[in-house]
Amino acid sequence: MNTDFFVDIDVRAMYNRSIIVKRSDFMKLQVNVSDEMVVKIDEYARKMGVSRSALCSVFIGQGIMSYEKYNDLLKVISDKVLEQAVGERKGF
Repeated sequence: MNTDFFVDIDVRAMYNRSIIVKRSDFMKLQVNVSDEMVVKIDEYARKMGVSRSALCSVFIGQGIMSYEKYNDLLKVISDKVLEQAVGERKGF
């Protein structure tokens, strides 16, 4: 069985609490997760002393930033490999 709940997302506010965020700067995102996942989310949120929405916001923000870092690193590596391959070809 899936449980529907809403997550308030504003990653800036989670990572830099000095930012003053107006309520209108939030966007609602509905996420469907299993009952078992809700239990795990609630356990982590309780341990960290944050709301379910705040915890999910952090998890989503971390996931997105991880993908961005991965893509940035992949681009740097591919640029270096291409640069090296072009340099070796010019040497022939």
